[in-house]
Amino acid sequence: MKSFQIKIPWMQQILTKGIPVPSSTIITGPAGAGKPLIGTLLADAWLKQGGSLIILMINFKRVYTEKLFLNLKTDLKQFADQTVYVELDLEIAGVEKSTANVLLANLLKPHNLMSAIRQAKELLPDSDLGTLVYGSALNMLLFSPTYAAQIHQTIVEILQSKDNYLFTIADNTFEELVSVWDGLADNLFFVHGTGIMQLGLKIIRMNNVSFNKNEVRIPISEKELRTIRAEAEMSRKHLIPMIRKI
Repeated sequence: MKSFQIKIPWMQQILTKGIPVPSSTIITGPAGAGKPLIGTLLADAWLKQGGSLIILMINFKRVYTEKLFLNLKTDLKQFADQTVYVELDLEIAGVEKSTANVLLANLLKPHNLMSAIRQAKELLPDSDLGTLVYGSALNMLLFSPTYAAQIHQTIVEILQSKDNYLFTIADNTFEELVSVWDGLADNLFFVHGTGIMQLGLKIIRMNNVSFNKNEVRIPISEKELRTIRAEAEMSRKHLIPMIRKI
């Protein structure tokens, strides 16, 4: 079975055989638990091993996304031919190309999510590893009273497909729907706080590959964690009221 490796010692302690390809991965846990840090680690490894990457930006802006990768000493500009950004834009009706590797999309409309992924793939080169679709905070879209049910079903269909997806999702918002997504993912990771400014990571499930069931402590500085939490909180305060009106 093909897999890609996360070449970081503390991650290798639990991901002993890497992550199967293709497969879907969900990183779950409470809000503010640093899930984007783990998501970025996995997406970074994917890029460095030759894969193409689609980044769905719902709760983070492009500048902050690039900053997360820079913390891993990765300048996304050097991977511009392997990366396409899909930025949430609630002011447009569909999907529009902004620059060579940036699409704008009203992701509240479920058909736009699938269309944006399809269009992004068309902009990317073929690779042995394939294309990974990485999105954070997808359950924020469920705050839409008009589109929540359709969005849920679209994510279900995505997770049932045989492709490479990586989503970070808070488990304390829309718990019933999120639990369905968790159950469909091939691989399920859980991130949570283990103390003041301390985080732990545990693998709950992997698809046909062995792993270490022990929990590991995530080596993150207090400054990094505070920044992630502040960015996430600012996004929630800004986006959720807007989405609730749609």
